[in-house]
Amino acid sequence: MVDYLIKQNQLHKTAEQIITDLDIVHFLNTFGKVDIVGSYALELMSWEDIDIVVTCSPHNEYLFKSIEYLFQLPNIYSLPWIQDFRKSIHTDRPQGLYLQATYLIPPETFWKIDIWFLPDNHFSSHKKVNEIKAKLTDKNKQIILTIKNEMKDGLVKGKEISGIDVYTAVLDHNVKNLSEFKEHLSNVGRI
Repeated sequence: MVDYLIKQNQLHKTAEQIITDLDIVHFLNTFGKVDIVGSYALELMSWEDIDIVVTCSPHNEYLFKSIEYLFQLPNIYSLPWIQDFRKSIHTDRPQGLYLQATYLIPPETFWKIDIWFLPDNHFSSHKKVNEIKAKLTDKNKQIILTIKNEMKDGLVKGKEISGIDVYTAVLDHNVKNLSEFKEHLSNVGRI
């Protein structure tokens, strides 16, 4: 059996080094309050992904300055996605600016870095992280890590299932494994 906690710890350590190498928090602080959120903040990492929220008055200038800053860094492989979700028809997305960067650890380990520029009135990601942390135990943390790692290998093709879906299912609906998670998703109309 794979020890997903060991994997999480290794991913977390690498993510911490990437954040330091990019000096991204220092750079983004010029635009607003920076929070590293998601699985990094919760210490529930299952794959190479870092989520950052900048609470500010989102301006296109911030996005373009961030692109310029990131693109000149040696390990930034690509900036494949930018989007203005302030104009989005997707109500399940925050209403702000979004930038995705790909960080390469040679020879071929790619990390996805999601950066959101969100207004002060957005639902606080930091608050959500604290709410989830308050519910975590060693037991449900292991269940979450197991489901996240097992679902990564093709739980649902074409559907976007996120870590928050797993956290909600385990912490609020007592889901214990991948099979129960799939059933939960079906019951709530997600698959």
